Amino acid sequence: MHSAPETAFGSETVAVPAPLETASLEFVLPTVGNAPAGPAGQTFASSIGLTASEAARYNLYLFAPTSITDPDLIAYQTNLTSTGFSLETTRRVSFKISKTQIRYYNRSDAAVAKQLAGELGIIARDFTANGGDAGRIEIWMQGTSGSKPAPVARKTTPKKPRVSEQTQLTNSIINGLRTSK
Repeated sequence: MHSAPETAFGSETVAVPAPLETASLEFVLPTVGNAPAGPAGQTFASSIGLTASEAARYNLYLFAPTSITDPDLIAYQTNLTSTGFSLETTRRVSFKISKTQIRYYNRSDAAVAKQLAGELGIIARDFTANGGDAGRIEIWMQGTSGSKPAPVARKTTPKKPRVSEQTQLTNSIINGLRTSK
């Protein structure tokens, strides 16, 4: 009997199953950033030493501009739900976000937010000066609003029609005749 080949995954060695002899379909979803890695059954939260109850203290909020396609957004949501943190809400925004980023609003969240940002390959931004609830971590996806702002209406003054010299002379003569009677 042959033993299954093994490969190193993080700090553990995992048995690699033998390839299937029948044809199988493989689906590849687009991702933004890297999927949080870890051995089977281990979430990113547990890989950084958080228990399930500690991870439950953190809530992720995802914001995506309208230029992000639905399939890309779904793939990113799937990626975030595999972190071990709760993905509370996903919202579309109608403005440009120049760089994908994590925002945290409470100093107690800084370490986890920065580690998650590093794992996803994005930047972490400190918004603690704005204040906020502990455990709130926002992910803002890079993209545009998908629409252009409405053009600014210009205020114009109506122009007076030009009167030709001949018309002016004719009007002057007629007005002079009217007043001389």
